[in-house]
Amino acid sequence: MLRGFAVLLVLLYHAGLTLFAGGFLGVDIFFVISGFLMTSLIVRRSTEHRFSFAAFYLNRARRLFPALAVVVLVTVLTAIILLTRSEWLHLAQTVLGTLTFSSNIVLWRQASYFSEAAALNPLLHIWSLSLEEQFYLLLPVFLVFSPSRWHFPAMLAVTLGSLLLCIAVVGSSQPAAFYLLPTRAWELLIGGLVALDSQKVVSWLGKGKTVIMAASLAVLMWVPLTLPAQGLSFAHPGFDALAVCVATACVLALRSEWLNGNLVARACAAIGTISYSLYLVHWPLFAFAAHIYAGGTLPLTLRLTLLLSSFALALLLHRFVEARYRYAGGRPFSWLLGSAATAATLSTATFAIAHSYRPSAEIGSARVPNYGLSPLCEQMDLFRPLRACMTTADPRVVLWGDSFAMQLAPGLAPLVPAGIVQATRSECGPFSTIAPRDAASHLSSQWARDCRAFNRSVENYILANHSITDVVVSSTFDRYADPHRVLLNGENRVVPGSPRLVASALMRLNDRLERAGKRLVVVGPTPIADYNVGLCLERLATGLPVSAQRSTCAIGRDAEMRQRPVHDALDALREQAGSRITVVRPDQLLCNADLQCRTSLRGKAFYIDKGHLTPDGSRWLLANARITGLGVKPR
Repeated sequence: MLRGFAVLLVLLYHAGLTLFAGGFLGVDIFFVISGFLMTSLIVRRSTEHRFSFAAFYLNRARRLFPALAVVVLVTVLTAIILLTRSEWLHLAQTVLGTLTFSSNIVLWRQASYFSEAAALNPLLHIWSLSLEEQFYLLLPVFLVFSPSRWHFPAMLAVTLGSLLLCIAVVGSSQPAAFYLLPTRAWELLIGGLVALDSQKVVSWLGKGKTVIMAASLAVLMWVPLTLPAQGLSFAHPGFDALAVCVATACVLALRSEWLNGNLVARACAAIGTISYSLYLVHWPLFAFAAHIYAGGTLPLTLRLTLLLSSFALALLLHRFVEARYRYAGGRPFSWLLGSAATAATLSTATFAIAHSYRPSAEIGSARVPNYGLSPLCEQMDLFRPLRACMTTADPRVVLWGDSFAMQLAPGLAPLVPAGIVQATRSECGPFSTIAPRDAASHLSSQWARDCRAFNRSVENYILANHSITDVVVSSTFDRYADPHRVLLNGENRVVPGSPRLVASALMRLNDRLERAGKRLVVVGPTPIADYNVGLCLERLATGLPVSAQRSTCAIGRDAEMRQRPVHDALDALREQAGSRITVVRPDQLLCNADLQCRTSLRGKAFYIDKGHLTPDGSRWLLANARITGLGVKPR
């Protein structure tokens, strides 16, 4: 029953149904169940002196690999038809990771599970399978070669250690805490503890088992549906994962007969029988649809259709692959391993051959990160004027801000013969007294303090360097101007964002610069779409299918509505500063009177993703902004 419930949570979350904003917690439920089942199996067979490492791992391969190989093969063949060249590069790594059960490590190095880039990966969901298999390389060794009296206390100690490590890491590196075994093992081990000694766990729960069971079921329903949607200030895996894992363990330990007797439980149990196949087939469908819609939101009718299709395909996969070979033995099993290996080899070979002959379009080759002068200019500590981030040995103009400042460097550098120096850090706007905080992501309080420290070091460099004449600042500014976002101010108090706050902070910065004889130029963000414009342009250039809504890859008036707080802040700054500050609004250069915004020109892509400019886009924007006098010392 629990497996069916867990996979339903994941499916409904991936379908983008807002009621299930925390459906990703279904994976955490899966981990507890998996730890319980595998620990039970190993301990039982060890006690009966029937455990064999070879049989254990062969049974795991027979259980998992045939269906996985089929899904990988079909996914790769579909990718040849539907994916652009740049997207293949990410998929190629994931395919190899999938076939070697290391995709969680590959994906950790690529992107966060909750990022837009990850949502386009058709094999993203295999990370959990890889993590489980890594766990099961270690679990039998411990259970077989250690005295049984050590099992429970040792597993409890490792569980607590893994949980503490997860808490320590999640604030500074959420992707690492999410993907890697050391920070997720505690979830599987909780299930293992129940399997080792359910009576001890029940005794810990004390009396009132009916109340505890009801409370646990309520947690499993309530937490995935409400807590993440409320945007509580913790990152996942955190309190939400701990709550559902403990609740799942309680349900497993108490084993109420009621769970097997009602209609809802029986329906979930029926879904649970195909849960593995259902989990495998559903995500590639949504990911390929996301490519056709260029990373934008899929229509509700399409999402529901994909859900129903997932069930139909899962039934076929379960009937003809998973169930057929799960209990096979002898020669059929040998044939199974051979066919699975053949499918894996064919998948990789097909991918490699197709990748070698697909032509690359010039517009597609622009979809690489724009770090400005150099990737080294993405500075993560205090600012240092690196030579790679300067166009001359003694630059007179500082380009300061987040990734929306980085994107300006290719266009700004040719306009300033006297030289520029780039002082940039992603997501960190050019403010020394305020910084965004979003504990549900990696923007923790410590991150906010580090951002402020970086900006203080930039400002100190500017004020101490008498050759600097101009400071060009840029940012998306949305985290600072949006009243629904929060900031950490200089007193480490949480304050809401607002357009007025942004305008006031920039005015105070200008006052400090003017006293030092320096001028300030503020460049606002480019129009930001609700889909991946760069991907859309690449798909059009290579003749791949694009949804009707993205047929021109334009940015419409909805961008103006989303960025209204930022534009209000820049307009207020213009009004307060007058001629003292040069304020540039890129939307007024890129968009026409109907708010249709240019995204390419004569085959040159202007956008990398939803909002960042390519070098061609940067040069066009700065050339048309007509900012004069940069790098020229005032008389």
